[in-house]
Amino acid sequence: MSGGHATEAPDGSRLYLQRVPESKTMKNRVRIGLEPDVPRDREVERVPALDATVLVDRRDPDGSGGIMLAGPEGNAFCVVRSDAERALAGEVTGE
Repeated sequence: MSGGHATEAPDGSRLYLQRVPESKTMKNRVRIGLEPDVPRDREVERVPALDATVLVDRRDPDGSGGIMLAGPEGNAFCVVRSDAERALAGEVTGE
């Protein structure tokens, strides 16, 4: 991920912090991103059960991009494609 810092969780998911160019509109000034170890769409189906709300779907026609959600406290985060999905699309993984 460019412009951010990633760390891998024990379950294999990757969490990263990304600087954003937009001015503050919500509580946090960095965007937390989750790169799950399962397909992105499956993870997005799971998070509403954790009281998260989809804010913006920023998936691009080529499958890149992500989905911005807000947690119960209003903090925004994004779910992006997994390494496996990116590898299938021919993108470099594990950055």
